[in-house]
Amino acid sequence: MKTIEVYTPAELKEHYPEGFEKAHSDYNYNNIDIPWSDDTIESMKQVFKAANIALRDWSIDGINPRCSYVKFDIETATGELTGQRAIAWLENNLFWKLRTPWGMKKIKDRVRYHHAPGSIPECPLTGYCADDDYLDALTKEILDGSTIKEAFQNLGYVAGKILEGEIEYMQSEEYFIENDWMEYTAEGKAI
Repeated sequence: MKTIEVYTPAELKEHYPEGFEKAHSDYNYNNIDIPWSDDTIESMKQVFKAANIALRDWSIDGINPRCSYVKFDIETATGELTGQRAIAWLENNLFWKLRTPWGMKKIKDRVRYHHAPGSIPECPLTGYCADDDYLDALTKEILDGSTIKEAFQNLGYVAGKILEGEIEYMQSEEYFIENDWMEYTAEGKAI
């Protein structure tokens, strides 16, 4: 019977740095699934749906976000709106649906929302934090001078950046060390 000593990623880092580097490198090479990717895409789709814009196609790239794109149908006149008219369009076609209602007289209604009347609660579309990223990006793009069409086109890039951030975090030493259920030999070989 042969006994093999095993170590968590944190123990490897502390006692066997070369083994840690190998284990971390192998882990990054073999783990390519992006957590929350489905939720990130669903959140983006819900923004389009809530704004009544037909999303036809998309490709989101977490490695190179600039290669991400969305294709959608929008009326030419609407797509070309800028400035205050674009802000008004966002409010009238998207944001108002998400806002906590005004004039709630019953306490049970006020308690139900947990937000100030007229505010948009966190993660209002899917319950996932990417909702806020997309809504903020739309507002920022319009305030920076983009058209409605350009602001919605930018959502593909925003989705790619969200996934890129997930990949970077998944490949970080911090994330690897948090996986204390994994075991390795001193040389960094997975058990």
